Amino acid sequence: MFHAPALTEHLQRTVGEFDLIYIAAAWQWLGIEAARIARRAGVPYVVAPRGSLHPSTLSERPLRKWLFRKLFFNDCLRYAATIHYTTDYEQRLAGRTLGPHRSYVVANPLDETLFEVDETRQEALRQTARQRWRLEDDMPVVLTVVRPDPVKRLDILLDALEAVVRTWGEVVSGCGW
Repeated sequence: MFHAPALTEHLQRTVGEFDLIYIAAAWQWLGIEAARIARRAGVPYVVAPRGSLHPSTLSERPLRKWLFRKLFFNDCLRYAATIHYTTDYEQRLAGRTLGPHRSYVVANPLDETLFEVDETRQEALRQTARQRWRLEDDMPVVLTVVRPDPVKRLDILLDALEAVVRTWGEVVSGCGW
């Protein structure tokens, strides 16, 4: 469980400067502390579970999560001004766990300007990566950055890629694999 004493102390000193606190650290002590500090200061807060209330997530270390929810997380959710979900599906699944609660759905924003790139620079970077990973020039490369979790359904991505491109390589990097 992530704990950041300096960050908690800073929030305690400055909480009154904010009109709202947005908490996206559901299973981290930092999120619980932020909610507690906000409540004591009378500052409303929004909790964004970001999939942390999905049944597959709750089934990992279920006793630990049940105890954490009973002791800390349920109050964090109960006193939130609202709960922010990014999809209707996430909201429905959480409703099965939480019952009726104040919530809304707003998808993650997408800034299209982030995809404007210098083609020459992009090609140079692409070639450097292909050399590093010893990939052929015509081999498709897909990067996905996720926490490995069954709910992410990476198996569907791999099946889809196999159906589209019969000859491709893979490089799996990161922790949890």
